[in-house]
Formats: sequence, structure tokens, C-alpha cells
Amino acid sequence: MTRFLASAVLVSALTPAFASAAGADSLSLGSPAARHTLRADEPAGASATAAQVKTSNGRKSVPFGTEGSEWITVGTGVSHDFQGSAGFDAHVSWSNFIVKDVEFSLELAAWYYAQKKQDALGLNPQMVFRWHFVNNEKWSVFAEAGIGVVASTDNVPDGGTAFNFTPRAGLGFTRLLNDEGLRLQVGLRWAHISNARIRGDNRNPSRDSAMLYAGLMWPF
Repeated sequence: MTRFLASAVLVSALTPAFASAAGADSLSLGSPAARHTLRADEPAGASATAAQVKTSNGRKSVPFGTEGSEWITVGTGVSHDFQGSAGFDAHVSWSNFIVKDVEFSLELAAWYYAQKKQDALGLNPQMVFRWHFVNNEKWSVFAEAGIGVVASTDNVPDGGTAFNFTPRAGLGFTRLLNDEGLRLQVGLRWAHISNARIRGDNRNPSRDSAMLYAGLMWPF
């Protein structure tokens, strides 16, 4: 009898300790620290890769058309007035979305003008506004309008002047090419060249051309 009472006393004394230890283990398994410990068994590359993608993409992960996002574009184009004169350009531009889906671009183009009389080379800084009125991030469709000036090595058009204004307007689209944000840009615009009568009406032969252009855009 004495032995039985001693065993009962020992069991009752040890039971709370075992229960406390079991509860602590159960709690620790559900705690953030425990969850963190369990995740330590995951492959090291999985979480590291996700973090690297976010870090390396950075600005590039911003949706196209986001206010404040910046882009660099390199491209080329060809224009023709359907009267025997053509133009070929190579251009580079920096653009910024001043508000959502509205792009302001500063562009510098180098031109070769093929004319009936005398060919010419030209340098053409310009500014362009584009409204991407359709934008689902992969595709966008835009309307554009802009103006610039061009200084050339000979009169453009023939019989005109070597300094002219270059207003333009048109439509185009962009298309996402890869996960890094590279985009294709294609447009068709009306391109005008005249000197706004700065040398008088007799020295202002204008040229109206259709211009097709294409470029590649990178997030900046």
C-alpha cells in the first residue's frame, strides 16, 4: 500500500511537467520561429532565386505606361512624298510617362534626304507626345503628335532652305518582347518639312511625306 501511494504521488508530480513540455513543443512548432526553422529545409535556390528576380528586375517590373517610368528607344525610319523624294533616318530618344499612358519623348534623328536635285544630310531634334489609349501591358496602341527642327547640308526640299520645322502626327503600337521589358515600337506618321516662311513665301516649298518607322524600347 505504501509503495502504491508513493508511485501515485510521483506520477501526479511529473504529469504537469510532461504536459508543459509537450505544450511548449506544440506551440513552438506553430510559432513563426518554428515555421522559419521548417522552411530552412527547403532548397536554398528556391527563395534565393525569387529574391534575385525581384532585385534584378527592379524598375523593369513596373507596368508599361506607369507614371514616372522612363525609356530609351533606338530606331530607324523611311519617308516618301510619292513625288520622287525620300528620307531615311536613324534616331535615339528618351521618354518619360508624365501621367499614366501619356508619354513625352525627346528624340534626336540623323537624316539622309534623297531628292531630285541635290541630296542632303540633316540633324533633327524633336519632341513627341504619345497617348497609349489601348494598353494591356503586353500590347499598346498609341496616337502621337510632335514637332522639331532640322538643319541640313543643303536645301530641303529642293529650292527651300537648310533650316526647317518638322511637325508630325500618326498612329502606332508597341509590343512586349521579353521578361526584361524590351519592347518593339512601330508607327506610321505624316511628316511635314517647311521653314514657316522665315525666308518669305518664295523660299518655302513644303514636303509632306508618309513615314514608317520602327524601334526597340528599353526601360531606363
